[in-house]
Amino acid sequence: MKKEVFAELYRERLLNMYAKPLEETSAYERYMVLATMVREKINGWWLREHTSGLREFHRRVYYLSAEFHLGRLLSLYIHYLGWETLVEEAFDLLGLDLEEILQAEREPGLGSGGLGRLAADMMDSLATLRYTAHGYGIRYRHGQFEQRIVDGFQVEVPDDWLRDGYPWEVRRKDRAVEVHFGGMVTMYERGGRLFFNYEHTEPVLAVPYYVPILGGSGMTNTLRLWSAESVYQPLSLEALRGADFQRMMQSERDAQMLSGTLYPDDSTEEGRRLRLKQQYFFVSASLQDILRRYLRYRDDVRRMHESVAIHINDTHPALAIPEWLRLLMDEEGLGWDEAWAVTRGTFSYTNHTILQEALETWPVGLIQSTLPRIWMIIEEIDRRERLKLTVRTDKTADETAGETAGLVAPIDLGKVSRMAIVERGVVRMAHLATVASHTVNGVSEIHSNLLKTRVLKDFYAADSARFVNVTNGISLRYWLEVTNPRLARLITEAIGDVWKRDPTALQKLHAYVEDASFRAAWAEVKKANKKTLSAHLAREGLSFDPSSRLDVQIKRIHGYKRQLLNILHVYTLYLKMKDGHVGDRVPRTYVFAGKAAPNYTLAKAIIKYIHCVAEKINADPEVRNYLQVLFLPNYDVTWAQRIAGAADVSEQIATASLEASGTGNMKMMLNGSLTIGTDDGANHEIFQAVGYDRAFVFGLSSEAVQRYYAQGGYDPHRLLGSNPYLKQAITHLLDGTFHESMMTLETIYHHLLTEGDPYFVLQDFASYVEAQERVAYTYVDEKRWWAWSIAQTAEAGRFSSDHTVKRYAQTIWQIQPLAGVDGEKRSDEA
Repeated sequence: MKKEVFAELYRERLLNMYAKPLEETSAYERYMVLATMVREKINGWWLREHTSGLREFHRRVYYLSAEFHLGRLLSLYIHYLGWETLVEEAFDLLGLDLEEILQAEREPGLGSGGLGRLAADMMDSLATLRYTAHGYGIRYRHGQFEQRIVDGFQVEVPDDWLRDGYPWEVRRKDRAVEVHFGGMVTMYERGGRLFFNYEHTEPVLAVPYYVPILGGSGMTNTLRLWSAESVYQPLSLEALRGADFQRMMQSERDAQMLSGTLYPDDSTEEGRRLRLKQQYFFVSASLQDILRRYLRYRDDVRRMHESVAIHINDTHPALAIPEWLRLLMDEEGLGWDEAWAVTRGTFSYTNHTILQEALETWPVGLIQSTLPRIWMIIEEIDRRERLKLTVRTDKTADETAGETAGLVAPIDLGKVSRMAIVERGVVRMAHLATVASHTVNGVSEIHSNLLKTRVLKDFYAADSARFVNVTNGISLRYWLEVTNPRLARLITEAIGDVWKRDPTALQKLHAYVEDASFRAAWAEVKKANKKTLSAHLAREGLSFDPSSRLDVQIKRIHGYKRQLLNILHVYTLYLKMKDGHVGDRVPRTYVFAGKAAPNYTLAKAIIKYIHCVAEKINADPEVRNYLQVLFLPNYDVTWAQRIAGAADVSEQIATASLEASGTGNMKMMLNGSLTIGTDDGANHEIFQAVGYDRAFVFGLSSEAVQRYYAQGGYDPHRLLGSNPYLKQAITHLLDGTFHESMMTLETIYHHLLTEGDPYFVLQDFASYVEAQERVAYTYVDEKRWWAWSIAQTAEAGRFSSDHTVKRYAQTIWQIQPLAGVDGEKRSDEA
């Protein structure tokens, strides 16, 4: 299509959609028109993949995740269509600023962090590599929340991302299903088979919204997002005035809450019930849809696992296991053993954490009252699993004789308790997911080993073949080609574009680390990206010196992520400067960004402390030319893109052993940032790839942290005497230095000293300071710094989500790609 034709079509569509001349439309309206035109172009391919894929008898994967942190899609899809030049030239003819229109896109409120972004990158790679895959999640009406900062405090307001519609979704009321809560379950026998009858349940209508997931090959998969609606519809005006009116209104309110927000506050009984119902709502609707799709073309559910792979992304969808058994037994008539065999052959599970607080458990009473049939199935799974541990059916003749003589070791009741699904009044969802899955994987080498040796040790000992490692990955198309086009062009000019199809080809960049002109060009890209970031920050009322060293920590605010360690170091650096120790005089800007869970007191106190320190430093004329602190509110995928290309130093400083993998570390590495971090999660594999001598590693090892947790012996008080500036910083939390915030900052003081510093901030402080000094020393050696920066990108290809997906496909899901050429690009022909 010629640019003149595209420009005219765009103008006509704008007039038809908004009944306004071009000059009177807003940037968002212009965005909606362009996005609609792009989606219409995708629709034909989408329908083709959908209809042809259903009929082909091949195994496909269904990816269940509570989060899909998609970010903005328009620029990515224009890139995949090969329309960049076409759209830019057409908009030039119309006098429109394409960048302004792209920036008008609102991010969908479908995720809060790395878990959801991993799911998005996985879906991108599945489509690009031509695997048939379907994502299932929830269409959260208000996302997690919009973060605002008022007087340094986080304030949460609803994220109304759907207020003007979402151009990528298609509502499919014809594919709606009912999900039922509560009520009573009665059981009766007929013809030697048990039947279950559900009475007085609370029904909710689950309506799917389809979102196309376009890959770099042109293949389009589908993400289905469920929205809860009331099943009650008024049949007449009289009904609106009658007794049904109150029931209808209550049903509508309940439905709105069910798909209202991501991770409802679970600090109350009602909040926990809502979160439980939300999880069941999404898995029940998803599994009903999967079963419907299967039965449309096949009729033997006993062979379903041969063509269906269902993957649980963390424990949020773990209720899918008892729900799948319910559907197979109660709806399809299978017996328990048959249903269990199909389930075990169908499900796989990724564990994303060893933190006890994140290994979900649910009170038995809550499940009994909210999901009575599901509780019956969980209870039966638990009974059967306990029986396996207490009654052996594989004894040898010698063992049997020995048992008769009383010589066989007694049952290990401790092991039975450790492996139980139901124990001490709660249901352990990680155990449920583990026993019912044919494969369980961790997300980095260290994390997978911790699962095997600690968290799921007994399960691993019982069946080690089911446990594998698949290290997380990121989409290079999204996080380099679209996020950092300046760098992508420079790389392509140097080594060609083969790296877009084979990410490991980035290793060819090693040949350029000694090339002075290439290093200079690389540095210029970083400087240009800093200037672009500075312009974006200025629109938010923030500013920084683009010539400064940019040190960033952008992730969810949590004790174990240790933003506290970072800001304590910054503050002690300030105290040293006030004492006349200016150091290398290289300006430094420290950027923090991330949200705290609404009910997480410590994390919210850390945000306030960051603002207290920032206010003091940024207002001090003696140091602000050398040191600056920024907190960016309402951090999202778009801000991650803007920062990734500009950052010099990537802070990956979580307590060793507690960060399962991380993907922010990979995104920063890909864009040439150098990592300061603990030898943990994917950091460990990054350091192995680039070399420990080209990173800034510090802190306790994972083994040392776990020993402290197991054996004790850590006393944070003894560390204060060895560092006067650290002691001064801790004292300032309570002595009135930040007088208006003393009550809030007390939380931090008590966390570090009264509560024993559970994330070893003080223990690792001296090592962290030493690592920061190595950062400063290296940064002033420009030749070394930019050579190391190039080396980071050169080794980033191994962390491509394409590699991750291929490993899942071959090792866990046993799926094959459809015919086609990986990485095939569409042309500018529209």
